[in-house]
Amino acid sequence: MIEQRTRGLFWGFGTLLGVGNAGLFILLVIMDQRYGLFGLHVVPRTFAYLAGIPVALYYSLPFLRRAFQRMEAPSLWISCTTSIRMTLMQGAALMVIYFFLKDVQVSRLFLLTFLAASFLLTWVQIYAGPGIIAGLFFDPDKELRAVLYGHGELPHALRKYVRRASAMGIQFVGYYADESLRLKGVEWLGNT
Repeated sequence: MIEQRTRGLFWGFGTLLGVGNAGLFILLVIMDQRYGLFGLHVVPRTFAYLAGIPVALYYSLPFLRRAFQRMEAPSLWISCTTSIRMTLMQGAALMVIYFFLKDVQVSRLFLLTFLAASFLLTWVQIYAGPGIIAGLFFDPDKELRAVLYGHGELPHALRKYVRRASAMGIQFVGYYADESLRLKGVEWLGNT
């Protein structure tokens, strides 16, 4: 059950990143049209640059998964490096689109501003997004309660598993094992 919840949350997180960056692009286009910040001449193919966002997400998936797995204790450093990688992928995709369109309508200043703002937005989303999404989907008042049962020696990875399950709305109330593992917040109920 935890794997299904994790998978669903991860794809929701990826969608949040994509929608956030697309929204940022559109917001910058609107701001340029209103205030003339970049001298952008918006034509229908201007929005072809949005294709760079899912491309960057796809090629950033391994790094996003690593950052997502630290949802219980997010790291500013991992969030930053993941954001840098995703922004570089996005920049590469934008330059390929720019090259193939032979676009003279889109300002390079606009694209650089978008990448810089995208880096900051992505960093914040990677750092705080998974926890916020989990909080929205998994109401603490409706936590699933579970009991662990293990025969033989349980691995030390169980501590990490219990923390991950807690973030996914599953509360372990106790466990049966051959010996006490001293799991924080989880009571040893006896031998198997």
